[in-house]
Amino acid sequence: MLPSPSSERTVRCPSCETELRESFINEKYLVCPACEILFRKVEESVSPKKHSVKESYRERALSILKSDKPHYEGLFSNPIIVEKFRIPLLNREWILSIGGGHPKLESYLRPGRIEICDLFPEVYLKTLQAFRDLYNYHGKIRYHRVKVDGCFKPPTPKATENGLITFVHFLEHLDYDMTLSVLRNLPRGMDVAIYGPNSEKKPMDGDWIHLRPADHLTLIPIKKFREILSDLSYDIRYETAFSDDLLIFFHTA
Repeated sequence: MLPSPSSERTVRCPSCETELRESFINEKYLVCPACEILFRKVEESVSPKKHSVKESYRERALSILKSDKPHYEGLFSNPIIVEKFRIPLLNREWILSIGGGHPKLESYLRPGRIEICDLFPEVYLKTLQAFRDLYNYHGKIRYHRVKVDGCFKPPTPKATENGLITFVHFLEHLDYDMTLSVLRNLPRGMDVAIYGPNSEKKPMDGDWIHLRPADHLTLIPIKKFREILSDLSYDIRYETAFSDDLLIFFHTA
């Protein structure tokens, strides 16, 4: 989320300092010609903390659950994704879902319990049984009201615990520097998964599904995620594009 360029000021990419330009795809975004990151303009953005965002999710909770089900069925019907992602992460003791809402992707990994850090858990608790019935997950689920910002640090797991940290359609709601801080603050020795918009998708027009929400502030392409994770000395185990999304599984070595 960055200010629009003006005749008096040059706006530069917070990642590589390249001068940003107006996106040809969607006028509500700026784009870095080098990194290809999309940044929502300040005047076109809405903070994820806004009451209107919370109410929007509350109103659409059930319809999102139902409409996303075929998507996740397709994801986990892909034999390569099953082999490279699902099987290595099946049946963990726990999953920590950061900003997760309903833990749809996580439910397919069948952990013993799912801990969810979310800004407004009451939105999802009201439809928790509908989620369990539709996604056939009956393990323990616990929500924590947490504001995820640049100071957020996930709890460090016990050495004996076998867990996974997930960011499922969440990082696009943060600005670039905050995303970098959250990833940098991950505990070492953990398996982590990122699932979110694939802004390298081609063709992509101005009405692309992930460009519509005003609280989608930063869209990072998979090649830039690869660079970020490598710079942090994390070990990427698997990455792929699926539908409109990207999936990255890595270890914080």
